[in-house]
Amino acid sequence: MTRSQLKARSAQIYVGGLPAKLSRPLKAGEILVVEWTEEASSELLPENLPLSVIYEDERVIVLDKAQGMVTHPGHGNHTGTLANALLYRLMAASAAGAAMPTRAGIVHRLDKDTSGLIIAAKDAEAQAFLAAQFKERLTR
Repeated sequence: MTRSQLKARSAQIYVGGLPAKLSRPLKAGEILVVEWTEEASSELLPENLPLSVIYEDERVIVLDKAQGMVTHPGHGNHTGTLANALLYRLMAASAAGAAMPTRAGIVHRLDKDTSGLIIAAKDAEAQAFLAAQFKERLTR
């Protein structure tokens, strides 16, 4: 788990029985205990939010993400995100027979305070292709 994932779950970290910060480096042989009181929700809820569509075909959609909009839900931002809005849009396509990709088809992100283009897949095959392109840094 990443530190962000642990923070999202209100994790308490103990090293050798004493409270510790998430950033504390561990030494060989130390015992780490992680407890959390809040389980992170993996459920993405569709929301009918306005989207600025730049390009769309049967496989992909390119959106102009506004500054101030969060791309993916996270701690403190479970709704009102680009992913929530895109899921709503993709669910309509899914009702027409298209396969739903995971994470609402988004394969990259922009920070909340950054505006710009986001490309998302509309089917699982396109999502795998785009994810591989970003992983290999082949997108331009």
